[in-house]
Amino acid sequence: FEQGWPGVINVGTLSKLRRLVLRDGLSVRQASLRLGISRNTATKWLSEPEMVEPQYPVRHSAASVLDPYKEQLVTWLKADSHRNKRERRGVKALFEALRTMTDMSSVSSESVDAVFSSHNIEHLYPHEVPQALAEFLRVLKSDGIAVITCPDLQSVCKLIAEDKLTDAAYTSPAGPIAPIDILYGLRSSMAQGNLYMAHRCGFTQKVLTATLQAAGFKSVASMSRGHPYYDLWAVASKLQMPEEQMKALALKHMTPL
Repeated sequence: FEQGWPGVINVGTLSKLRRLVLRDGLSVRQASLRLGISRNTATKWLSEPEMVEPQYPVRHSAASVLDPYKEQLVTWLKADSHRNKRERRGVKALFEALRTMTDMSSVSSESVDAVFSSHNIEHLYPHEVPQALAEFLRVLKSDGIAVITCPDLQSVCKLIAEDKLTDAAYTSPAGPIAPIDILYGLRSSMAQGNLYMAHRCGFTQKVLTATLQAAGFKSVASMSRGHPYYDLWAVASKLQMPEEQMKALALKHMTPL
């Protein structure tokens, strides 16, 4: 039974009540005391002509902070169920995986010298990109920089224009990578349930540079590496820097051709 809900008991308690009264000969008062229910509740259910399942009030559970991530968590847990036990992620690992670039509240403002983002921003929705870049700016020190790399849609689209959408563009440690994988996310990984690998936005060199500038970065240097990398690199400074200084930063932090 549920205390605080008068007149409600479960099927097991109801069976015990009937047995104590109808078979063992206990009084309603004695049976209700033994079972920890009120005498009125016992009398009410003993008067029922048949053994019917009690009807319970509908209980509405409160919203959970994990509700927005339910679909993603279910996907990850299903994927992990097929892995070796040692390879399955624990609570801490799942929590870290859920954390997002759009909310870096655990990192203090102006506390880091640099932010390195390698193939992350393409996994955000377009409207989330400015939010993530605003967080980059917030956590960077006044003279901090961000180094960002992501797929280059312009060079990939050249292959698509040649009708090579599913042809291998290059081979990575994960296997052959086709233009369709660069556009939408690695198909083999998503087929295993890792839907977080999906790409939700994209950039050309011009768009990436303009997006960083619009976010508030004062100086930006960028490059496209084309074949066989099909990626973009950008160094963005929180401070306005002379062109020569930005070139030096770019040479230091960008992966060369």
